[in-house]
Amino acid sequence: MTPTEKVIEIWNSKKQRGNAWKSHRELTYETRQAIQSTLRKYRLGQITEAIDNYAKVLLGKEYKWSYAWSLYQFLTRHKPDQRQELQLYRWLPSNFYEEDYYSELYKKHLRSKYRQKREEEEAEIRQEVESLSPEEYYRTLSTEKLIKARNSRFGKRDHPIIDRIIAERELSPEIFTEV
Repeated sequence: MTPTEKVIEIWNSKKQRGNAWKSHRELTYETRQAIQSTLRKYRLGQITEAIDNYAKVLLGKEYKWSYAWSLYQFLTRHKPDQRQELQLYRWLPSNFYEEDYYSELYKKHLRSKYRQKREEEEAEIRQEVESLSPEEYYRTLSTEKLIKARNSRFGKRDHPIIDRIIAERELSPEIFTEV
């Protein structure tokens, strides 16, 4: 199988019943020329990955892209004001950033998921901290944070503990190394 045939096979493999993909029954002269021209500029692997990236964004529900191009358009289309930069360039593996194509709804979903995960982690940390004695808790803090706690109005009852820990660290700094 020639590289040109391989590109058209990969392109047509993305078509599923009911999706927006524009497959090709016949290979026109213009499309063949576009493929061969592109193969002179890019490796076959780069082109197939670019097709995969375009298919992922066009066919995925979490993306906002809706421009269904033919293979010829995919390989030859350019921005009106930038004739030298092909649209293909954006889909190449080194230039493709999936996040750029997320729909607003999907971004909202991701933020919600991230927020939920962060809240779960914070609750877990809070539970760990609450199970520690004040001295054990203060020993987990950096010296800088201990000094801030010492100077805050909330750390007043624990001043003796904080002062002792800071003094220990000043006496033997080689034992305690801050990360």
